[in-house]
Amino acid sequence: MKLKKLFNKIIVFSCSLFFMLSLFTYKVQAADIPSDISIWVTPKVVHIKNDEILKNFIFLNQYPNAQQVTYESKQVYLLTYKQNILVSDTSMSVEILGHIYPDEFSKYLPSSIANEIKKHTDVIDSGEKSVDSNRWVWDSIAAVIDYFKLSNNINNTRQNRKKDVSTREIILRIHQMNSKSYLDDEIMKKVINDYKSNKSNFASIYY
Repeated sequence: MKLKKLFNKIIVFSCSLFFMLSLFTYKVQAADIPSDISIWVTPKVVHIKNDEILKNFIFLNQYPNAQQVTYESKQVYLLTYKQNILVSDTSMSVEILGHIYPDEFSKYLPSSIANEIKKHTDVIDSGEKSVDSNRWVWDSIAAVIDYFKLSNNINNTRQNRKKDVSTREIILRIHQMNSKSYLDDEIMKKVINDYKSNKSNFASIYY
């Protein structure tokens, strides 16, 4: 009986500790984001004001800070609607960078979409695919980033050199990993070729 009570106390203590650590982790993330970055939400969409406050924060540390804005935006959405928005962290982070650096990302995109993004950068509207007609664009770029991040982590763990894999084979693997998502082969091909031409630069941005 005493052992059972002791075991129950240990479980309660462990749960409490985990909860406190979770709160601490979120506070650390939130503290890294300027409080005057403007974020608001509507059903299935996160809106981020793309002003000098956001840009200056992203300029400090591009992809990591875009991720921080993504985490905060998703938290605002969760608190508002009591459910997660169905946009991946990588896809939303890439979309943020795509609006802040439209010229750099235009090399991956169809010209019509690149021109549209350049004309509408005041607010970043990151929405679920059912309401966001450009979700597939950011998902396609994000899928390649996630693939190489996972691939490099696996190869580092195995401590061997990664075999050269053709672009076509990589695209097939990415489709297999994201079978429920629409991804564009041409966009992915451009991102893969960018990675292959300068792996260290690509990794320094997205890893």
